[in-house]
Amino acid sequence: MAGLDHWQSDSAVGSIGLPLIAQFDVIMDITAESLWLRPAPPKRRLPMLKDRSGFGLAVSPSALTVAHVAAHSPAEMSGWSIGDQIVRIDGRPINASYTRGELWRWRFLPAGTHVRLVDGSGIVRRLTLADYY
Repeated sequence: MAGLDHWQSDSAVGSIGLPLIAQFDVIMDITAESLWLRPAPPKRRLPMLKDRSGFGLAVSPSALTVAHVAAHSPAEMSGWSIGDQIVRIDGRPINASYTRGELWRWRFLPAGTHVRLVDGSGIVRRLTLADYY
C-alpha cells in the first residue's frame, strides 16, 4: 500500500478524509492504479463527522502529535504547529484507549464548543471549534 510522506501537495486541489470515505464501499485495485467508490446502502452508512478543529493528528499511547494544521482553522488561529503534542483534552489524559473510548470525538462537537488542550510543555491552550470550510 502506498502512503504519503506529507499531507500537503502543491498539485492537489483538495483532500478527503476517512469520515467522507466511510460513506462508500471502497474498492482499490493497486495493480490498475484505480479506486472505485460506491455509495454504501443507507442502513450501513456511518454518521458523517465534520472536523471542527483543523487538526490532522497522529495517535500514540500518551499523546496526539499534530501532523497537519488546516488553513484558516481553529487550530491555525490558535497557533498550533506541526510537531506540537496534545497530552490532555478537557482534563482527560491521552492514553492507549483514546481511539476506543469517547475522547476522540472532541473534534466533532458543535461549532462554538470550547476545548481545553494541554500541550507537551504542560501549557493549557483553549480552542474554539468552528465551521471553517
